[in-house]
Amino acid sequence: PGGAGPPPAGRARSKLWCHLYLDRTMLRKGFDLNKKIIGRGGENTKGIFDTTRAKIRLRGKGSGHIEISTGKEASAPLMLAITGEKGREDNFCEAVRMSASLLSDVERRWATFIASRQGDGRGGHVALGSTFWVGELSPDAAMRLAGTLRDLGLALPTASGGATDAVKPAPAAGPAQARRRR
Repeated sequence: PGGAGPPPAGRARSKLWCHLYLDRTMLRKGFDLNKKIIGRGGENTKGIFDTTRAKIRLRGKGSGHIEISTGKEASAPLMLAITGEKGREDNFCEAVRMSASLLSDVERRWATFIASRQGDGRGGHVALGSTFWVGELSPDAAMRLAGTLRDLGLALPTASGGATDAVKPAPAAGPAQARRRR
């Protein structure tokens, strides 16, 4: 699933996949969300790949990634798609941990960016734990990631149609609470 949505049925059996959906408000001009996620020269996503051999791709509306099949950006939600091979489940779980850590760092940078704009009327408050969540994942990934996601404070989404998916959760009440409850 480097692209949007679940992988084709033939590939689904050999892959573990998880989509971490991103709040599109972070696409605000001046923040450079995609660059913060991917890193200079791809260092952030490539670093996760080099450590875990899991593919990390930014996809969906606002990602700037053009799908080969359509020649357009996918209409799916903005997401960080993580794909791993069965038989390398520990590496896949580590890739999800590393991706969540990366997104937590981006979230802190987003909160600082928003706070710095309060004087010009464009600022505000960002509830930490509100900018990314588990959007959907393969059934095998759901089983394998249950403990990892719980440790990260991320909830497993609800099951539907063979894959597992969710809608954006309500933001956390504030930074004093657990970092991320979904």
